[in-house]
Amino acid sequence: MLSILDQSKLLIIILIIAIVAGFSNQYFFTQRTWINLLTNNLDLLLVAFGMTLIILTGGIDLSVGSLLAFSGAVLVKLLESDYNIYLALIISLATAMSFGLVSGWLISYVKLQPFIFTLVLMIVLRGANSILLNSTATLLPNNTLQFLVRPLLGNIPWTFFIAIAIYIFLFILMKWYKYGRHVYAVGGNTKASHLSGIKTKMVSTSVYVFSGALVFVGALFYVSKLNSIAPTSGNSLELDAIACVALGGTSLLGGKGGVTKTLMGWFVTCVLSTAMNMIGIDSYWQMIVKGSVILVAVLSDKKFGVIQKTKNLIMHFAYRI
Repeated sequence: MLSILDQSKLLIIILIIAIVAGFSNQYFFTQRTWINLLTNNLDLLLVAFGMTLIILTGGIDLSVGSLLAFSGAVLVKLLESDYNIYLALIISLATAMSFGLVSGWLISYVKLQPFIFTLVLMIVLRGANSILLNSTATLLPNNTLQFLVRPLLGNIPWTFFIAIAIYIFLFILMKWYKYGRHVYAVGGNTKASHLSGIKTKMVSTSVYVFSGALVFVGALFYVSKLNSIAPTSGNSLELDAIACVALGGTSLLGGKGGVTKTLMGWFVTCVLSTAMNMIGIDSYWQMIVKGSVILVAVLSDKKFGVIQKTKNLIMHFAYRI
């Protein structure tokens, strides 16, 4: 019974949150609410997918929020300067992937600590973003990317289907292709992977490049949604992305988890945020509740032995009785 509860913990959390919110606000179960829930945080989902790849190799990236803001600012500034939209997209994508390549190379080949270097990069990119935008929010010229948030099927926009397509691609890549097996192997045991012939440094570098590309897509979604970019855009996004990954059940030590788990973690996060907003919970209390839910979900991981220890405790009391 305890094992079934452990395996279904995310679904149970969603169900409890939904029931409470449904009783507290009659609009929670309306179609509009759930469409907004699934489409308003797609930028976070894309960033979380990239973070998943990095964490699977045993790394971490604290610069993704700043990189989203910077690549979005580059895109908006290029469009503002009358660059062709396709050229602007390519340059912005290359910018994001280049920073991913630099991060991956310095971490994998030069052996810099991922936490330290990406923290430095986060600060540098945040400053560069403020300089690029002259410390003011900048509007996207002429609604250039508004087609991305237009409905494609019913009231569901293009961005949702693009995100689903990316999820399917990543799922297939990680489950059935050699590259995915190498990512898991590097996260599980880097030394053993190297001895078995896997190019561990190249694999570790590549996930940061992949993440850079996914962050750019997230920036594209963010800019099209808000029609602007600001120096503070993406603040704390890296923490939310790590929370989605951890809540889904991907091990922060690497080698265990995947994009499907992150998708579930993201969904729980979105349901929780939407429910608390509709109930009218103060933003500061929301932080406490979010942190508590994530802590409970992570502690219930079998790695910590909580389930087994609970079983042993019950058996101990049963034996004493």
